[in-house]
Amino acid sequence: MSNPNEFEYINQYYGLDVSVGTQVRYSGRNGAAKTGTVTGAKGQHLLIKMDDDDKAETYHPTWRMDYPENEVSV
Repeated sequence: MSNPNEFEYINQYYGLDVSVGTQVRYSGRNGAAKTGTVTGAKGQHLLIKMDDDDKAETYHPTWRMDYPENEVSV
């Protein structure tokens, strides 16, 4: 389970408003866009379960990540 302070740090440091359930769009590996849902935080990274994956993986909060709900693109 994520420590709430990890989300506080991520949100404050990167200027985001992310929590469990936030929808994301990732355009990383090979430029193939994926959509997913934040399931937690681990240190300075987000745990995200992409729609086509079986389990959550760690992702950097700003590297090729869009937050459509919040209209934040980094």
